[in-house]
Amino acid sequence: MQNNVRRSFVKSALAGAVAAVGTTLMPPALAENLQDVKFAKDLANLQPGAEAAHTPSLALEKVDSAGVAFGKTPPGDFYKVTVHARHEATRDHQIFGIALYLNGELVAEHAMNRSQAEASLPTVTFVQRLKAGDALLAVTSCNLHGKWGNRVTV
Repeated sequence: MQNNVRRSFVKSALAGAVAAVGTTLMPPALAENLQDVKFAKDLANLQPGAEAAHTPSLALEKVDSAGVAFGKTPPGDFYKVTVHARHEATRDHQIFGIALYLNGELVAEHAMNRSQAEASLPTVTFVQRLKAGDALLAVTSCNLHGKWGNRVTV
């Protein structure tokens, strides 16, 4: 009986510790609140400093679906969507995540390496099926200057 009680206690304690550690290791939601996303005033003429460093650029490149899809994936126009920010990568100042929205819905996000921020640059490529008229929104999240966005319509 005493072994069962002890075993139950140890299991509960370990489960609680794993849950607590798991929540502290999980990255924060990168762009869950879009109301505070900042946008450049003029994308063709980004202002030096925060605006130029944080505003993400989006590049689209059509790819052959046979190269990225298998099996029963329906045919469609797939694109490599590359999101890039010209931002430093240091422990004290970094882009810690990039999110991609398609027609207002979060479709992809990437958390950067926060423990070794200098080991990864804020550039991510996603493969996404797109059609004419689709609206893309890329959001970069900076640990000091918040969220910055850029929109592109296909």
